[in-house]
Amino acid sequence: MPADEFSKLQKNINGFISINSFFSTSPSSAVSLPYTGDGKRRPLFESVLFEIELKLDINTVPFADIAKQSQMKSENEVLLCMGATFRIESVDKVYDDVWHVKLISIDRNDNSKLAGLKNYLKNETNETLTCLAIGRILQKMGEYDKAQVLYEILLAELPSNHLSIAGIYNDFGMTLFKTQKDSKLVLNYLLQSLQLQMKTFPKYFLCCTQTLSNIASVYSERRNFKRSLRLLHVTLQILDLDVSTNSSNAIASQRSEIYNNIGQIYLKIGQLSLSLKYLNMSLKIKRKILPVNHPDIALTLNNIGMIYLKRLDYEKAGKSFEEAVEIVEECLPLEQRADAAQLYNNIGLLEYNRDNLDKALLYYDKALTIQLKCLPPMHWQTAAVYNNMGHVFFEKAEYKIALKMFHKSLTIGEQCLPSNHPEISHIHQNIGKVYRALKDYPRALIHCINAVQIGLECLPSTDFYIAETYRGLARVYNDLENYPVAMQNFQKALDIYVKKPPID
Repeated sequence: MPADEFSKLQKNINGFISINSFFSTSPSSAVSLPYTGDGKRRPLFESVLFEIELKLDINTVPFADIAKQSQMKSENEVLLCMGATFRIESVDKVYDDVWHVKLISIDRNDNSKLAGLKNYLKNETNETLTCLAIGRILQKMGEYDKAQVLYEILLAELPSNHLSIAGIYNDFGMTLFKTQKDSKLVLNYLLQSLQLQMKTFPKYFLCCTQTLSNIASVYSERRNFKRSLRLLHVTLQILDLDVSTNSSNAIASQRSEIYNNIGQIYLKIGQLSLSLKYLNMSLKIKRKILPVNHPDIALTLNNIGMIYLKRLDYEKAGKSFEEAVEIVEECLPLEQRADAAQLYNNIGLLEYNRDNLDKALLYYDKALTIQLKCLPPMHWQTAAVYNNMGHVFFEKAEYKIALKMFHKSLTIGEQCLPSNHPEISHIHQNIGKVYRALKDYPRALIHCINAVQIGLECLPSTDFYIAETYRGLARVYNDLENYPVAMQNFQKALDIYVKKPPID
C-alpha cells in the first residue's frame, strides 16, 4: 500500500474509508498474509493486512462467496462490491514488517451523518459527473494541479462557443487563486467568465453571482477591501432578484458564502462586531441547508472562533474551534485540506494566548505538516505558521530557533506576497525583536526600520500597527543610547495611540 495512503488511515481512526473498486478477500488470514509483502518496499510502500468485520444483521455492503467460481478455489474467496464503506477501528503493527488494519462494516441506513453528506454531494453534482463537476471535486480534495490540467485540456479541446466555457474560465481562475498564482492571471480568467455569462443574463444568473463573489475574493486578497465589499453587496442585490428557475437552496448557499466573505473582510480590518454579525448570518443559513458535518460549516466556525480569539474570549473561541475540528477530522482527508491546516493554526494561536506554549507548538506542527503536503512550497499560509512558531520560541527564550522560524517566514513571504504587504512588515518587526533580545542592535535596527517603512506603504499612517512599529524602533534607538531619535519615535507612537485606539 502506498505510504501516503497508509498514513491517511493512521490519522483517521474512527473515520470512514470507501473502497473504489471490487475487493477480493479470504476468511483465512493465512491465505491473505503472503500477499501483504515483507516491508522491503519501504519507504514508498507499507505491508498491510486488512481484517474486515462484516455485520450480517445490518444493511451493509453487498458481497458474495465466489469460491466455486474462483480459479483459486482453496482461498475461499469473498468478493466485496465497489463503494463499500467501513469504519476504521484500529491500525496496529503485528509484525516488524506488517501492519494490521481492522475495518468494520457500517449500516448505510443508520449512519445519518455519512448519508447526509453523501446525498448532499450527489445533489451538488446533479448526480452527473460532467467534466466541470469532476474539476470541482478535485478542488474540494485539494488536488489543484490535477484540476488545472483538466481545465487546460477542456479549453484546448472544446469549441469557444461551448456552454461550459464560462464555467471553465471561472473554475480555472479559482484553481489558480487557491494555488497562489498571479492574481492578474486569476482576474483575467474570472473576467472572461463574467463577460460570457453576461451575454445570457439572467438565464444563468447564479453562475454570474458566483463569479462576482470570486472576483471579490481576489480583491480582498489584494487588500482592496472597499472594492471587494462593494462587489459582494452588489452580488447580494442580484441574489434578491426573483428568478424562479433556481432552487432556493442554491441561492441560500451563495448568500451564506457571501456573508462569510463579508465577515472575513471585516475581521481583517478589525471591525469585529460587524464580522461576527455576518458570520453568524452565514452559519445560520449553512446549518439549515447543509449536512451537520459539512466542511463549509467548519470554515465559518473557524472564522467565528478567530473573532472571539481577538476579543480575548478564549472560552467561546475554544468552543467554536472544537466544533470545527470535530467536523474536519470526521469528514476531510486532512493531508489534502489547507483549511484544516488553517484551523489547527488558529487553535495554536488560542493556546499561545493561553500561555500553553507546548500545546501551541503541537498545533502549529500539525498545520505545517498538512500545508507542506497540500500547498505550493511558497505559500503565505505556510509563512504565517512559521511566523507563529517563531513567536512561541521567542516566548520560550529560544532565540536562535525563533530567528530561524522568522527568517523562513520572511523567505516564503517575499516570494508569494507583494513587497509592501503588511505581513512582510510584521515579520521584519518580529526579526527585529529577536535581534534586540540577542543584543544585536544594528541588525535589530535594520529590520525595525524595514517594518516601519513597509507599514507606511500599505497602511494608513494612523493605523494602530504603525504605532507598534514606531515603538519597536524607539526601543532599539534607546538601546543604542540615541535618546533624541528614540523620543521622536515614542512620541509618534503615542500620538497614534491617543488619536486612534484599537478597533473593538
